[in-house]
Amino acid sequence: MRHRVLIGMVVAGLLAAACTPSSVTSTTAETAAGSRVPVASTPGGAASSTSTSTVTVADRTGSDLVVPEDREGLARQYGLYSPDGEYVGPVDSDGRPLVFEPITGYGDFSDVPYFLLDWQLVNQREVACMQDHGFDLVLDADGLGANWANVPQEQNNLALAVAIACHAGLRLPDRVPRTEEQWAELLAYQIALRDCVASLGHDVPEPPSLDQFIESNGNWTAYDMVPNLVGPAWDELAKTCPQAPVGGFGAWNPGDPVRPYQP
Repeated sequence: MRHRVLIGMVVAGLLAAACTPSSVTSTTAETAAGSRVPVASTPGGAASSTSTSTVTVADRTGSDLVVPEDREGLARQYGLYSPDGEYVGPVDSDGRPLVFEPITGYGDFSDVPYFLLDWQLVNQREVACMQDHGFDLVLDADGLGANWANVPQEQNNLALAVAIACHAGLRLPDRVPRTEEQWAELLAYQIALRDCVASLGHDVPEPPSLDQFIESNGNWTAYDMVPNLVGPAWDELAKTCPQAPVGGFGAWNPGDPVRPYQP
């Protein structure tokens, strides 16, 4: 089946992709999220001017990004070192960490509780930032991921460095443990999603109890029995029955139907 495990923010997926030889990946945002938040009305941003060296993003962008003097310090701030001290982020042609200062101007989510983040909006802003810096990412049908097929493989490290800077500029809140009430909302959405998936003719699994759902760390979704769909068939399902509520959990309540995603 083609079941996407929603792994968190776009950058998490990009970082995982950067550690593999493929230049094509679909990245997704997790389902535990969502709320409308005020964002900058005009996307666009510039890197900090406090650093000393520059790297041209790509000839077609006509823009530069600034590399800080203390690359290691910023890389640690971005969480690009493993617990044993190994650097796992993008590198430049000399093998040094390639990081840019946060790119701002695409929204500030710092005042939004983590559970109430609107992941479709977050993803849209990250993708817009990437596109503005010359990388032709394409939003997935449900707004929760992006396809990197149009990014040349030789630009993977550069694109990943820009993606990390775009992500950092959004100032997302820290992830915190879910409350039992939030777990119940997550399960309620998956049960509503189950009805949506079934309405399109797909088999669906029986839902677990709330205790079972929590004990499994949410390892049950309405998509568990969906076959390996591709192309228009997958797009129809993903758009009609998005795996995170449109507008987030601040805009969806238990008992509400699943709203199709409309970009």
